[in-house]
Amino acid sequence: MRKILLSSLFFLLPVISFSQAIVGEWDSYTSVLNVRDVIVKDNYVYGASSGGLVEFDRSAKQFNTYTIRHGLTRNDIQCLAEDKFGRFWLGMSFPDGEINIWNTETKTVEQIFPENISFIHLTAITSFAFYKNKAFAAYQQNVDWGILYFKIADSRYLYNDYFISFPAEISDINSLTVIGDTLWVATNTGLLFADLNQIDLKPSSAWQNVIFPASGYSSNVVSYEGMILANLGSALFKIEGDQANLYDDSFTLDINSLITDDSGMLYAATNGGVYRFNSGSWKNVLQGSTTKCAFDSDDVLWGGSDSKCLWTYSDENLRYYTPNTILDNIYTALWVNEDGSLVAGTQKGISYQTDKGWCNIVKTNYYKNIGDHSNDDWDYFVADTLAYQVSSRIYSIIRRSDGNYFASLYGSYISYGRKGGLLKFNPNSLDKYFVYDTTDGILSATRKWDDYLGIGFMALDDFENLWICNQYAQNENVLAVLTPDDKWYHFSIDDSHGYLNLFLTSIEFDSNGKVWFGSEVKFGEDPSRGGIIVLDYNGNLSNTSDDEWRWITTSDGLADNSVYSLAFDFEDNLWIMTSAGIQRAVVSGNFPSRYFSQIDPAVLTSVPFAKECRIKVDGLNNKWISTVGSGVKVYTHNGIWLNDVEGFTTGNSGILSNYVLDIAFDPDDGIVYLATNKGISIYKSPYAVFGDEYRELKIFPMPFEIPSARPLVIDGLLQESDVKIITIDGTFVRHLSFIDGDIIGQQAFWDGKDHRGRYVGSGVYLCMAYTKDGNTTVGKIAVIRRN
Repeated sequence: MRKILLSSLFFLLPVISFSQAIVGEWDSYTSVLNVRDVIVKDNYVYGASSGGLVEFDRSAKQFNTYTIRHGLTRNDIQCLAEDKFGRFWLGMSFPDGEINIWNTETKTVEQIFPENISFIHLTAITSFAFYKNKAFAAYQQNVDWGILYFKIADSRYLYNDYFISFPAEISDINSLTVIGDTLWVATNTGLLFADLNQIDLKPSSAWQNVIFPASGYSSNVVSYEGMILANLGSALFKIEGDQANLYDDSFTLDINSLITDDSGMLYAATNGGVYRFNSGSWKNVLQGSTTKCAFDSDDVLWGGSDSKCLWTYSDENLRYYTPNTILDNIYTALWVNEDGSLVAGTQKGISYQTDKGWCNIVKTNYYKNIGDHSNDDWDYFVADTLAYQVSSRIYSIIRRSDGNYFASLYGSYISYGRKGGLLKFNPNSLDKYFVYDTTDGILSATRKWDDYLGIGFMALDDFENLWICNQYAQNENVLAVLTPDDKWYHFSIDDSHGYLNLFLTSIEFDSNGKVWFGSEVKFGEDPSRGGIIVLDYNGNLSNTSDDEWRWITTSDGLADNSVYSLAFDFEDNLWIMTSAGIQRAVVSGNFPSRYFSQIDPAVLTSVPFAKECRIKVDGLNNKWISTVGSGVKVYTHNGIWLNDVEGFTTGNSGILSNYVLDIAFDPDDGIVYLATNKGISIYKSPYAVFGDEYRELKIFPMPFEIPSARPLVIDGLLQESDVKIITIDGTFVRHLSFIDGDIIGQQAFWDGKDHRGRYVGSGVYLCMAYTKDGNTTVGKIAVIRRN
């Protein structure tokens, strides 16, 4: 047995330190396992990943990852190139085709070219090339492709023009390459080129197509033994003028990229490994999927992997270098433990925080591999393997007080001995994991396929009964309940008098013990009328004779019968998400004679919602609403739509994407986790709630050197606190108040000045925090005045 402590010390993680975050700051957890492009420079290997810019020190064997926290505009980097000044150009991936110019010495972004630089919204940047005082960038704009053109002025690049007119229609520009005075453009439809001595590349006549004997894609162009070689699929062609003559067709794998080493030897990176071309034949030098690769000054080969970050090949030895990171950037289920540690589920597996770093559970179909990680180097990737199957997503993750977690595996194929449905695991005894499936009728396969399960949304009630939506259940037991003593109960469509259906989306519990279910409207072979279904089981799961079922629809005030999410807030208001918007309802005191005493008209009616969206209520009773393209909306506890209804989007905040898949809270520190399709965003909110008594204050920076561009932060206040700064002998210095804006949520900010606007002298000061209810606490501040 192994034991790994799930700890609140997630601030010690190697990726992020958020312990001294200021209210309003953003951060993120992203995976850097997928490296799409590499550069070797001096003693470092750099990788363009979907989770940021990876920097690997070859001597120290240490990783750094640079993200939006370090000034990047996006984390999802598609391509990477070095300009004549030694700076890196980072091309961002879909849907925001921005360019960042990164200084590797200062670790800062020197220039940013936004996605609307050419007055059209660029959706991706895929390649760069440089020639004298010029730079070129291949871009995608929805379904169209083109090339941006930049020129140097005073050591800075300025945007000059863009080229979209070519002799033939192109798609997917895979690479730009300058050889001599020629710019080569490799695309999914072939190869074209232009002479860079031309004054104007704007007209299509400035470009020429290379004529191949067949159609296909070209990945890139290289200079090899005095020839210009390009690939068309797996074949090599010698380019002479606008003609492509077959050079070698003995290769059978599609080529991702071609490179040469210092001795002029030719290599091809493929999904099946790297191959070397010699004397008319190809030899495999390493196996495994490879994206791009490059040689260092010692002719050692380095490359990017789609699942293991970086690799190196030397003296016929292959080694992967994979940092401590999460599995994926598309997490669909989040859970925060009482100690503040995060657990996240993705289609690829599960990631959870420990006091050492991230540990991952990788899913495979058939085998498990569980290790003792006590002696592992936690600067690198740490993972176990469990045998279970999920083809779509983990819908929910829930932890019971006994330490067991449950993950609903939505889309599980259980044929050929595979396990799928509901995963039960405990990180401290992972070898005892269990997968519930159709065995003994516990869960039901879908109507269409006997070997496929659609286990969806789950919720835990006050008695620690786990309620589970069994979508598409062929036996119509669409609702299953697992009790703490491992007994199973089921509710069928017939049990509910036909109110339940195959498409349950949400489960909520009211203060009177009733269970509320949201459901979708469906047409076709398995129709559903949707709406809200309410069950009063009178606290007895084993006796269904006195169960009472109700069905709430548009005739009762719903804006639409497709209900995606339900949530009760701390005032017992029911928040309802339908395809027509968000509603607030007050459950009637004489329910079921009357369902609602009040139900508001729908708001956010133009916002896109789907069954993946959620309404979550934080510890201060704010309502957080996820969307599928409009970020997250927030309705605060004092009745305000945050940021004039906009909430948080990529346009006004540090959230990674406007596609939000789940939300979870660490209420003690006001941390909000937002699972997006670009990684997990972290927001330090002003909504910390940890009880009605002060805990020990966190004061930073300490000592506080003044004057300072950043204020001193006093963290850990109760909501609506006031703070007085005084000297050790009790002399009044400054009053900080939430009314005056000196205090935001759980944090107070002091600029080092007294009540007259003068900087205080060096010394030790006391900060006295208090509320109108009489709660008080005291902290100490060390001040150093420099002038």
